[in-house]
Amino acid sequence: MDSLPFVHGPIAGITLESHNAMPALVISTPRVNALIYIQGAQLAQWQPAGHTPVLFMSSASQFEPGQAIRGGVPVIAPWFGPSDAGRHGWARNLDWELTSIDESDDGDVVVRLELPQGRVGAPLSTEVSLTLEIRLGARLSVKLSATNTSDHTIRPELALHAYWAVEARHLVASGIEMGGRDSLNSNAAIPAGPFEALTGQAVDRFYPFDAPIVLQDAGNRREIKISSPDATNAVVWNPGLSGSAASADMDAEDWTRFICVEAARARDARPIITPGTTAQLSLHAEVAHL
Repeated sequence: MDSLPFVHGPIAGITLESHNAMPALVISTPRVNALIYIQGAQLAQWQPAGHTPVLFMSSASQFEPGQAIRGGVPVIAPWFGPSDAGRHGWARNLDWELTSIDESDDGDVVVRLELPQGRVGAPLSTEVSLTLEIRLGARLSVKLSATNTSDHTIRPELALHAYWAVEARHLVASGIEMGGRDSLNSNAAIPAGPFEALTGQAVDRFYPFDAPIVLQDAGNRREIKISSPDATNAVVWNPGLSGSAASADMDAEDWTRFICVEAARARDARPIITPGTTAQLSLHAEVAHL
């Protein structure tokens, strides 16, 4: 990439650099610090002014071309979970095209990336194109768009697999009290009630995402408010002690440092996209001191 695609001229504090031997867009402005890897269009850092980093990145992540990066906000498409073609789709493993960088009137940085075609030979590789818009400032907004480029209806799964940096052992999560489904227990119903304390157990659950989810992170003395106007489900995941210890790209104690609250349109709720039309999935977040 010879030059960055600024819409209205260069913006001070934005450069393309090599991080962990991978190309990444580095953003350092008075309003926000951020990092976006070109592989997977993966947002790896969001740090509004006056705050510590809000997204978790594992120090054990294996930065290898074509391999998933552990942390930040991986883009999951066109399938969610395991399959014969690999886990969580091909979108997070391919290099995207950086198409534009702009600055809003209030100083937010707006970055757009595109992935016109998937991995050769993989499911839906020539039937769906993806675009991602990331708006960075005091608030975070990530919008994924999937366009059907085929001549028939498709049903891809979409997710924004956000890792939130929290002290998990002292976390209080609200907005999921209505109950959901437990992926670790044959999708058994989770009864209504408060989210229990994390003490090392693994959790992998689907909840309705009808209202904002709030993470009260006492360890970092902050509150993270997460919302999505078009997600059908919030996926809440933490690998627990055994899951962290068994993962090559995690430290054994990483389970204490994050929780995933993901916006998803997956399983029976995956979108129906007719030829030439687009489905969207967005994720918004803001952070405040406690």
